[in-house]
Amino acid sequence: MTQTNISKVFRVYSKRLGKTPQRVSTKLTNATQNPIDIKDGVILNGTRLALIPLSSQLSQEIKGLERKFSLDPAVVNKSNDLLAEGIDLHERNQLEESVKKFKLSGDLGNPLGLFFHAMCYRHGWGVEDDGHKSLLLLYQAAHVSILMAVYDQRDRDSFDELALKEHSYQIGLILFELGVSFQKGWGTERSYVNAAYYFKLAAELGDPDAQNELAGLYLKGQGVKRDKYRAAALFRKAADQGRGLVGNTWIYKEKYMNCTEKENKPRRLSWWNLLLKRVPQDDEHLR
Repeated sequence: MTQTNISKVFRVYSKRLGKTPQRVSTKLTNATQNPIDIKDGVILNGTRLALIPLSSQLSQEIKGLERKFSLDPAVVNKSNDLLAEGIDLHERNQLEESVKKFKLSGDLGNPLGLFFHAMCYRHGWGVEDDGHKSLLLLYQAAHVSILMAVYDQRDRDSFDELALKEHSYQIGLILFELGVSFQKGWGTERSYVNAAYYFKLAAELGDPDAQNELAGLYLKGQGVKRDKYRAAALFRKAADQGRGLVGNTWIYKEKYMNCTEKENKPRRLSWWNLLLKRVPQDDEHLR
């Protein structure tokens, strides 16, 4: 991949996530030390997210890799500063220095630091490309991102729909890239079933790229039962977000307009039940 293409791809990621991370001025959480178990999944924006290991080998490698993170504003701001520095260095073609910043950001538990570090290993940005390392870093990024969403909502005095939307957007992107890893066989055996699993989660969180990719799998019957009507509905949802595909006019034919994917609106009861029942007051994932 040429440097021009690398920068183009990187700017797409940067634009989607927002180049300058927001600084945090919230008070410290009073949580201390005890585990939160998400093996059965958590509910985010009406979607149950379960980061299940998808092979015995991957299960063993992922075991124990979960990152600890801090809700201390000073630590969060430091990790965000490192992330922003990494993006800036990359855009100035200082790839080796850039990946170091992403690693440091990820080491502080920043899910986007982990995400960009994973992308560096996938595309060989400043490091030797390694699809398997990329896959493991993406898994960690998803794990931390989901946990941070849970803790963030738990510590708020009231339901915050905007914050929930931001978390859904970030997690959707990470889950989409996990799906791509399995779809392409990058760092693991190719599995359309696993790809469809992650694309479905990301699509339900509103990620338009995941909606397009999942629609493609339904269209071809790869990893899912072939369903042209469901494919059309997903393609339309992506198009509504400005990600329509050229030549896809068939999806608006009357016979394909009867099938619609359900709208995924935030369900407050499910979200607050999650906070009340599944998240203890003490958390070992916190530094």
